[in-house]
Amino acid sequence: MKQYKIAFLTENPINTLGGVERFTLSLKCYFEKNGFVVKVYDKSIMPKEPKRNWFNSYFSTITDNYNLGNEISKRMKEDQIDFIIQNGLSAWSICRRRRIPRMVIHHGTWREVSKHLSKGSKNIKKTLANKVLIYYINGWFEWFTSKNAISIGVSSSVKNELKSLYYNLDAIAIQNGIDTELFKKLDAKICKKKYGLKEEDFIISFTGRLEYRKGNDILAQLSHKAYKEDPSIKFLFATDQKTNDFADNVIFLEHVNYEEMPYVYCASDLFIMPTRYEGCSYSIIEAMSCNTPILISSVGHGSDISRFGALKNVVLDEINCDVYWEKIIELKNNKGQLKEIGDDAKKYVDANNTLEIFGKAYLDLIKKNILKGRLK
Repeated sequence: MKQYKIAFLTENPINTLGGVERFTLSLKCYFEKNGFVVKVYDKSIMPKEPKRNWFNSYFSTITDNYNLGNEISKRMKEDQIDFIIQNGLSAWSICRRRRIPRMVIHHGTWREVSKHLSKGSKNIKKTLANKVLIYYINGWFEWFTSKNAISIGVSSSVKNELKSLYYNLDAIAIQNGIDTELFKKLDAKICKKKYGLKEEDFIISFTGRLEYRKGNDILAQLSHKAYKEDPSIKFLFATDQKTNDFADNVIFLEHVNYEEMPYVYCASDLFIMPTRYEGCSYSIIEAMSCNTPILISSVGHGSDISRFGALKNVVLDEINCDVYWEKIIELKNNKGQLKEIGDDAKKYVDANNTLEIFGKAYLDLIKKNILKGRLK
């Protein structure tokens, strides 16, 4: 029996372990475990950095991925690839190779995320660039890349965005998956002690980049409110860098190893993410898998989560400091409700986000389309 070869096309090397890279690495391991040969092509294969002029500085996403696609096309011919998986616009020019079945993974959409990149900014140039470059130009290329391919949205929300913003583009929704053997409940006392936290304190965690899209302004307001009104509330942030916008009740953990992340979640009484835009956040499902209660916004797969048991009470439509603060105090004073939320969070992940569920959904689609030799 032939051993099929799958190519992943992605911009950044998978050892950088952002969300997209984590997705690629997880699927790569799953496919290899199931007997497939997997090749990952990223920008590290490019001979040299392109020279920058005004054009490719502004249009770097488009020009760099055009060049990457051309380079990958040469290599794929030698490697005899049977199926292509693209992360969004990565190597978009490869879409000219129509004889190889292809799948495009939409971790979000350029047109929806562009609405949240410059809000709160008074920089007119940046606002205009988001509108013209990201919404119209990147958005058009995102649609173009998806033609003659299977489109996957990482949540029902992304699937709906593709239909409404990209000329009725049909997509299949498959949520991301995680290693539930790694992300599991640990002893809270041990985890709190690891970070010098008091057992009696109420710990709220956040993991990810501190940026406007992720709700960093709301998190800063909450830290100052807690500092004034309830000193027993402390914050534990695993992020890329410290900022001076927060009160002294925040512990920053910079560049935490992936294997250490369960300790962060399990040291927490509550995980919070007031994000303004998301596809399917790894941070949220990792926290849920650790039985950690969550408090999140209804964007992205938050809308899917909100339909499950007690979780409907902790997925908020309004991204506002006072709304989040009121819910935090309610949960802090109700241990029974917190436990119910944590238990339902774990049940949700076990039903929707295990590596086996995630990997099998992709594997079944790929086998079906390789055997057909063409796309539907």
